[in-house]
This record gives sequence, structure tokens and C-alpha cells, in this order.
Amino acid sequence: MRRSLVVAAVLVLAAGSLSASPLTWRPAEVMKPMSFLAYADFSYVKTTRGYYWSTETWEDLPDESQRTLVRVLPAVYFSPLKNLEAGIVAPVASHSQGDSSSFGLGDVWFNARYGIIQLPLVPVRLTASAAVVLPTAPEDAYPPLGDRTLDIGAALLLQTRSFAGVAFHARAGYWLNGSYTLTGGEVDTKVDVGDGLEWLVKVDYSIVPMVTGWVALGGTTEGNATWEDIEVPNSSSDRAAVWAGVELHPLPLVDLGLRPKFGYALEPLSKGGAMAPWEAALDVWVAMP
Repeated sequence: MRRSLVVAAVLVLAAGSLSASPLTWRPAEVMKPMSFLAYADFSYVKTTRGYYWSTETWEDLPDESQRTLVRVLPAVYFSPLKNLEAGIVAPVASHSQGDSSSFGLGDVWFNARYGIIQLPLVPVRLTASAAVVLPTAPEDAYPPLGDRTLDIGAALLLQTRSFAGVAFHARAGYWLNGSYTLTGGEVDTKVDVGDGLEWLVKVDYSIVPMVTGWVALGGTTEGNATWEDIEVPNSSSDRAAVWAGVELHPLPLVDLGLRPKFGYALEPLSKGGAMAPWEAALDVWVAMP
């Protein structure tokens, strides 16, 4: 019975956004020294599909198990030195399931980025990204607003210069995920979340000045959780999704960007937990000076 509670808790945490995390959500180009970037990601996700390991198929979840997540990830970045950026991300979300709902602050991120290769004459740019996620979401929120674990991630971000209007991106990161305490039994239980990978490949095409179209393929992998040092079977997850969108710069004298985008889950390449079949999102940012 206790192990079934662990599996259920892990499956709830395994559901959620198809989007890249703040570890890899921005390209490899870094900001100029002493500049600021205000960034926000708005998204809508409805988790309606569940994976059944016995048949290795995705099926619709019962209505009472479906969840709706409306979230904004506001972020502020600052470049104190050449090729170096530091930022903070403070997610705010509304999460509902059946008669239960929650609203508030999620797990806060601290992100640092360093431009390893940023030379004008070199055809590629390479940046290292590191992040720490703190368990700041409310402990009693249900559905959860975060996984409430201390997580550490590192990634490499690569992009090419634009050739004939086309640019390529490749990003990959690894997560050392922490642990949380599962209550509700005679004794509180420590559950270690499995470590994870995230990746993304993306192609940009400049349609006209200030309008760029793009497509991307991305995903995540998370290993099995452990309960009292025993691996919990079928608590892992794999996610893959295809994305498409446009990037708009409507004001020529102001570095304002808008990026509406749509993601579609690739069920044949995904397994484990519960998943949204699609996601709609909008990124908005402004750089100063």
C-alpha cells in the first residue's frame, strides 16, 4: 500500500508542461555586459492522457484525474560581466483537478549562463547553463505547484549563425534531482526522484525582417524514483514533443520580442505517467539597454 502511494505521487509530479525548462529555454547568444532582460513564459496545459505499462499504450484519463495548469514563468536576467548572465525565475501557477485547485508560487529557479564561444567571426555560439531549483512551492498545495525538491542542472547550448536566413540550435541538459518526504502513513517516507535529461533541436527561418518562423523537436527523460533505497518500478517517464511558432520583433527601436508557440506531444516516443496531448504558450521579453 505504501509503495502504491509512492507511485501515485511520482505520477502526479511526472505530469505537466511539454516546454523546455529555464535551463535550456533561451538560445546560446548571451547579452551585452551591464544589460537586463525581462522575460515571461505564459502557458496553458491540460493533462488528459495516461500511460499504462501493462499494455504500453496511452489512454484518456478519467475526468476526475485530468488536470489543468495555467502558468506564467516571469524571469529577470542581468549581465554583470562579458559573456556572463545571472537570472531568477519565479513561477506562478493555477492548477486544478476535479474539485481540488491550487494557486501560488512554484519552485524558484536561479540560472547562470556563460558564453564559451561568442566571437563575431566564428560561425557557432556555445554557452554553458547551470540552474538550481529551490523547493519554495507550498507543501500542502494540491494539485502540486512544484515538486518541492532541491534540483541542480547543467546544460550546453549551441547555435549557428544565420546562413541564407536559416539558423540551427541544439541544447542538452542533465538534472540531479533531489528528494521529498511523502506523508500520510505511519512513518514519513523519503522518496528520491530519478535524475533526468532534457534536449532540444530547433531550426529558425527568417521570413521577413522582424519575423522568424521556427520548428523544434524536444523532450525529457526521467529515471525511476527510489523509495527507502528501493527502485520504484514504472515511475520513470519519457517525453517528446514537436513545436512550431513565430518570433516577432514589432518595435524597431525597442528590443521587444513576442513568441507565440504550439507544442504537440509525440505519444509513440513518450511513456510513463500522465501527459498533455498539446500545449499553447507565449513568450514575451524586453532587453535593456
